[in-house]
Amino acid sequence: MGCLDGNNRWFSFLVTLSQIAGITAVVLVGVWMGNFQGGFGWGYKNPHKFNYHPLFMVLGMVFLYGDGKPLRSFTSTTSDDADVTSQLVCTLS
Repeated sequence: MGCLDGNNRWFSFLVTLSQIAGITAVVLVGVWMGNFQGGFGWGYKNPHKFNYHPLFMVLGMVFLYGDGKPLRSFTSTTSDDADVTSQLVCTLS
């Protein structure tokens, strides 16, 4: 008996809501760093190269890690594919 047995309408709603919240967080940090903190830059003496750090932290630690960990718990398969997919997404984060 898995976590997705029965009526999963609320579960789908909550997953969709969490995805929207994660994408919103990434977009808001991108707008914050891009427009209000001077933009993004790359180079030896560019002071704006650190502005990538908050964007990548939110993308990796909030969005990708938040997607990778539940993959293992909420998949209905018992194969190693779910474990490999979960580990791959967590490694990317």
